[in-house]
Amino acid sequence: MNITKRTMISAIALVLCIVLLAGCANTTWAYRHNGVEFPSGAYIFAQLMAASDAIEIVIEENAEQEDFAVPMNTEQLLTHTVEGLSAADWINLQAHHAAMRYYAVHVWSQRYDLEFDVTMQGLTNSFTDQIWGQARDLFETNGISRASVSRLNTSDAMLLNLFNTLYGEGGEREISDADLQALFAAEYLYANIFVIHLPLPGPDGTILDDEALEDEAQALMASFVPRLNNGDAFEDVIFDFEIALEELRGVELSMARREADDTFTIFVEPQEIPFYPQEFITVFQALTIGRAAFVREGNMLILLQRRDVLENEVMFDIYRPQLMQELMFDEFRDELVAYAEQFLQIEQNSRAISRYRPANLQLS
Repeated sequence: MNITKRTMISAIALVLCIVLLAGCANTTWAYRHNGVEFPSGAYIFAQLMAASDAIEIVIEENAEQEDFAVPMNTEQLLTHTVEGLSAADWINLQAHHAAMRYYAVHVWSQRYDLEFDVTMQGLTNSFTDQIWGQARDLFETNGISRASVSRLNTSDAMLLNLFNTLYGEGGEREISDADLQALFAAEYLYANIFVIHLPLPGPDGTILDDEALEDEAQALMASFVPRLNNGDAFEDVIFDFEIALEELRGVELSMARREADDTFTIFVEPQEIPFYPQEFITVFQALTIGRAAFVREGNMLILLQRRDVLENEVMFDIYRPQLMQELMFDEFRDELVAYAEQFLQIEQNSRAISRYRPANLQLS
């Protein structure tokens, strides 16, 4: 059987075409840099996390609308806009940013000779095990493997390690204590607090259903505010208030003087503020350091005296990493994305990107 030269060329061309098409049709990876692939599963995982964030933003932006309904699935979510973009575009953008940070973090970690040690890997593995155990069905429904979850968790841990190295003590971008303390003082709330619950118990321990007595207890607590504002110690004021309250309730005065640790302090982080009653937070935030106020909230009578949060050095040290992140973390994440887009030759698999659309995400 004779095979002409033209037939051989046509056959070779056909084989090359099939190979090229097969390569183009490969949607197992979304991005690639220097032979290192960012798997499609990791891309979908980033989309899924972005969708969760998008729901929170949509709720925050629309909660005050009377006819607002919380989006319960992808179809409902994609009818909204998020930060000026369609929800679908916003989700894809966040997934793209996650991939860019993935590559930039590895390049920068090598630049600063940072190793992902055994301890860090162990913590990351434990975290991956935890969320995989909680949401395995959801992940697998969306085509996300445990390896993809681990890949992004590891990237996030490396990012945090890189951030702490640069912005922490001794780092080339070290954030000053003055800046951290200014943020701590501006956003975190710290106070002495004493609370009694209504209705009050009587001399025999039974509950006194007496509104007049409750009003008297309220007036009594409010009457002790000037003493605090005049500089009396909180413990002394509370001791005297409790004696007066026992007289009001008709209880025999047999209470021994309390120790200082029987009074309480309250520490409120910025993200906890929405979970407190609005009036309580409004009064708390309006107080200057050392000043006191009385608040009645539901069945509670509250005596509150604001303290300087900076006097609590232990809490400042505990929250130092969080304060650092509040000041510079978002900016640093954006910097890494910009670096990857400008300086790294990252290949994008358009077929994978177009195939794995937010509309295909299963949120529950």
